[in-house]
Amino acid sequence: MPITKATASSIAPAAKGDLVVGSATNDASVLAVGSANQVLTVDSSTATGLKWATPSAGAMTQIADTTVTGSTAADITFSSISGSYNHLMVVISGRTSSAGENGTSLSVQVNGDTGTNYRFSRNVTYASSGTGVTVTSGDTQSALRLGNLWVGKVSGDYMANAQMIFPDYKSTTLRKTMLFSGGAFSDAPGVGMGFAQWQNTNAITSIKIFSTSNFDIGTRATLYGLV
Repeated sequence: MPITKATASSIAPAAKGDLVVGSATNDASVLAVGSANQVLTVDSSTATGLKWATPSAGAMTQIADTTVTGSTAADITFSSISGSYNHLMVVISGRTSSAGENGTSLSVQVNGDTGTNYRFSRNVTYASSGTGVTVTSGDTQSALRLGNLWVGKVSGDYMANAQMIFPDYKSTTLRKTMLFSGGAFSDAPGVGMGFAQWQNTNAITSIKIFSTSNFDIGTRATLYGLV
């Protein structure tokens, strides 16, 4: 139904992100834009029945999302990561551009650190090859090594998935860690998990994901903030 007590000329947003909403008196009013990373929330105690609020504990917010299109990509990098969350999570799915079904190494570097400041421990199980569980670890590495949780480009639609969690990424007291898991379906389907550490106490502000060959078109990675 039409607004009878206000018009577009009498009630108008004054700032970027302002919203025109109805009030308890059937008038239109302006709800000022909230702060960064806040969400619109229903609250019957306010005049408009709405408010901007920080997500409650346990909420997951998408920070960034990227998909390789047009050509292959040497890496996928998330930069200028906000310190507004408690933990970070990255979900990636896709494959590399090199031919062949065998898995290729998937690795992560943070804050542009290419030095030998990483360590990891992981296990990978190849379900169809009968090789069982392979346990690998490494110290003084140049990246966080997820290992062969990835597949190369083939004529079919094979792909791999991995999930990485960075607990307490914004702390400046303790060294940063990464928990990861993933799997790939190719000629020898495999699944793996592991734990890695960046030997630095700085807050994580960027995450670079790369492989032994470029990421193929269609590979997608999403960064989430966990409250």
